[in-house]
Amino acid sequence: MSKLVVSRRQFLIKAGAGMSGLAIYQSAVAKPVVNLLDSNSPLIIPENFEPCVWFTMQSSGHTNVHIFNTEFGQHIGTALAQMVAEEMCLDWDNLSIDYPEMDSAMFNEMGGVRTGGSMGVLRAFEPLRRSAAIAREFLLEAGADSLGAEISDCYAVDGYVVDTAYDTRVSYGQILSERQIEHRIAPEELLEAKLKNPDDYTIIGQSKVSLDIPEKVNGSARYGIDAYAPNTIYGKASLAPTRLSSTIRSIDDSEAEEIPGYIDTLSIPTRGGGSMGSTDVALVLAKSFPAAMRAEKLIKVDWDVAQENMLNEDDLWLEAERIHNEEQAPVSWLK
Repeated sequence: MSKLVVSRRQFLIKAGAGMSGLAIYQSAVAKPVVNLLDSNSPLIIPENFEPCVWFTMQSSGHTNVHIFNTEFGQHIGTALAQMVAEEMCLDWDNLSIDYPEMDSAMFNEMGGVRTGGSMGVLRAFEPLRRSAAIAREFLLEAGADSLGAEISDCYAVDGYVVDTAYDTRVSYGQILSERQIEHRIAPEELLEAKLKNPDDYTIIGQSKVSLDIPEKVNGSARYGIDAYAPNTIYGKASLAPTRLSSTIRSIDDSEAEEIPGYIDTLSIPTRGGGSMGSTDVALVLAKSFPAAMRAEKLIKVDWDVAQENMLNEDDLWLEAERIHNEEQAPVSWLK
């Protein structure tokens, strides 16, 4: 098996002039990971092409995308996989995702594992697309070499490198079964990525079947709630009727006390900061999560809610329209 080794300087020379002012950290070290979608936790050992922390490609051409966002039903993994598949010109049927367990070093490199504020796609959009675009260029170069073609005559599509001069093609799997591409993408290389024109997108923006549905349906996918430690106490929040300025007068948990495993219900203030104000949350505690869920349905919370905060969607749309029509409209509305 041959190896394609490309220096950072060679790549930057070939890539040409690019954007400036973009700084994306990309030096986290990829390593074997544990797939949380598989209850048996097999090690997924990347073969032949691991250009970055985000994805690896095996010698079969199969690509595995590592998801560093918390998954709780929003299918973030499939969205991020679409970015990689688009820029690498992958066959969607030859793609998978996993959710790696992380040690402290990886956790610090990635800035934690989180999802919130609809930021998962936004934060990953640039680094994933740019990393995938650079990986595509390496595959193009290796594919052109395998075909004995000029790289300028080649393009990538559906997991193949195609030579337009002689109408021949070679799959990513064939390329990687013959050679190993040894290159780790450096931060400065991301600036030079040759991104596709959005008008040419065939995967991003399209509805795709989520890649982790089977595991979610058959129960083999593991979530944080599946973790267990001795003497764990589980909580279930009973949310306020409004997002802001709701306070708890009293809590009646007499019916919840009949639930085996129920412990107590706490009144917890949450603070937004600045003009966001705060609100209360009733937190039900129990010895198991099912017990906490059942108890939460039985507690009776007496809420003190300011009437000006009792808004519905129609109120919000009317106020948004009024603000939009103002000559000097504020950027947000908080009543």
